[in-house]
Amino acid sequence: MDLRKYLMGLRDEGVLRFVDEELSINYEIPYVITRFDKGPTLEFTNVREFKGVHVVGNVVNTRDKVYRALNVRNDVEFYKRLLWAEDAASSYKPSETNDAVYDPPLPNVDLTKIPIPRYFELEPGPCLTSAVVVGMDVKDGILNASIHRLTPIGPDKFVIRLVPRHLYRIYMRNREIGKDTPISISWGLHPAILVAAASSPSFGVFELNMANALLDGSLKVKVLDNGVPAPAYAEVVMEGYISAKETAREGGPCMDILGTYDEVREQPVVRVTRIYVRRDSPLIAQALVAGYSEHKLLMGIEKEAKIWQFVSNVVPEVKAVRLTDGGCGWLHAVIAIKKQSDGDPKNAIMAASQLTRALSTSWWLMMT
Repeated sequence: MDLRKYLMGLRDEGVLRFVDEELSINYEIPYVITRFDKGPTLEFTNVREFKGVHVVGNVVNTRDKVYRALNVRNDVEFYKRLLWAEDAASSYKPSETNDAVYDPPLPNVDLTKIPIPRYFELEPGPCLTSAVVVGMDVKDGILNASIHRLTPIGPDKFVIRLVPRHLYRIYMRNREIGKDTPISISWGLHPAILVAAASSPSFGVFELNMANALLDGSLKVKVLDNGVPAPAYAEVVMEGYISAKETAREGGPCMDILGTYDEVREQPVVRVTRIYVRRDSPLIAQALVAGYSEHKLLMGIEKEAKIWQFVSNVVPEVKAVRLTDGGCGWLHAVIAIKKQSDGDPKNAIMAASQLTRALSTSWWLMMT
């Protein structure tokens, strides 16, 4: 399963709109995407700077599109399927193939030739916001897949925003023994891979295994020369290393999920050693605008499943969970339960507050 097949399904169902007007990948396309924030998926066919390239936006900007991608019908089916995929991950290692759609690599590494959008005027330049980074612990072989902001700072370098989660842990473990962290960067992926990569399973649970479970075992990967796997049906794949020593200023500043500019930090530098681009045209670049619905859904929807699971342990029926727009899809959890006894609301509040403290969210409770 790949992004193209998913987009074909959206076209068939009438929820994808083509935009044929010539627009710039810098500011103009991202601006149009924000004007249709909770509307149709948009496919831009006339990109001023990159002829023969299409840009898509609002790929999973609504809950309904996420559910289509995972073949579920409602909230509870989604919660159960995602949680099952996390538990079943160890049994769903993707099969390896040498027949990736993006072989062979480009002759030269030049990030300026890759259609990376520029989103906001105070940001330092183009920014890759929807790519999945797979990192490997060189000592123990532990793999992690996650989504990170990547800003080009040269023809073969990014600066990567690493928050103190699993990839950061792998980076620190490698750095302690003086090793760079081998990575793959995959861009233009089926939404199930994005949902899995945005999840937070226990350290050591590989998110591409989760994605393979969500895709009923159909995910294939190519193992790159640095030993790190990448989905075999990506639009763009980059091979490289997170430097154990080199850092750079990250941000200028950059936009975050709250719709505000993030602070500027010293962050690790990524050295790109190979770039692979899908052979069959047009190349499809996925634009994801920080602080809008697609960003919020990918960041928060797995947390909703965790809250549902936690509260379901103490009350008979949890109808739905929402990380609200008012909380920027991250700060406020609203839980709908079906009250069957006087103690249910209190039990739900206690369970939710225990978990949401760990998730750094506040909570509200709605009873029905």
